[in-house]
Amino acid sequence: MTMLQLKAPRRLAFPPRSRRAATLFGVILGIGVSAIVVAGLVTAYNGVITSVRAGNVQSAVIAAATNVRRTMANATTFVGSTASLNAIIFSSAPSNMQNVGGASAGSGPTRGITFPWWDGAATFAGATTGLTADRFAFQLTDIPSAVCEAVASSFVGDPSVTRVAGLAGSTAITATTGTVMSADGTNVSVICIGDELDLFLQFTG
Repeated sequence: MTMLQLKAPRRLAFPPRSRRAATLFGVILGIGVSAIVVAGLVTAYNGVITSVRAGNVQSAVIAAATNVRRTMANATTFVGSTASLNAIIFSSAPSNMQNVGGASAGSGPTRGITFPWWDGAATFAGATTGLTADRFAFQLTDIPSAVCEAVASSFVGDPSVTRVAGLAGSTAITATTGTVMSADGTNVSVICIGDELDLFLQFTG
């Protein structure tokens, strides 16, 4: 009678220690590379969002200035017209900027608007200074530097804009404070240094 011989189970070879270390290093390296890629994507995304919002703010300023000239064409002076400027700003802005509740409770038809970004702290309103017989003014408060640069730069060479000035810190921006942008806009990065900036814009009527 033939006896069946059972073969011993094959023993799986375990990688040598050096190979195990190399594999672990590869996993760690892969995770690190993935983290860098994700961080890069997040940074790029945030940059795109900031650019879009800067464009929205710029459009709101231009629309408001156009409507001030149209609505107040027969006014003899802009002095004391801050509430009127705010009402025009409010009505000129897209509905998603017309915040009237929550963190933006200070917004309203006679108070300008509070943007729905940047923790609800950034505002766009008529200035209380720099208003003359033939000039009106706007102010943006607590905006990021990238937005300050985008908005300020858009008025370089515009003869209807008589003053563009930026200011960082707790001092309120007025017609006499802040660093004035040069006519060619080469110092825009200087007037927009820092975070939560204020920007003063004065226009001819």
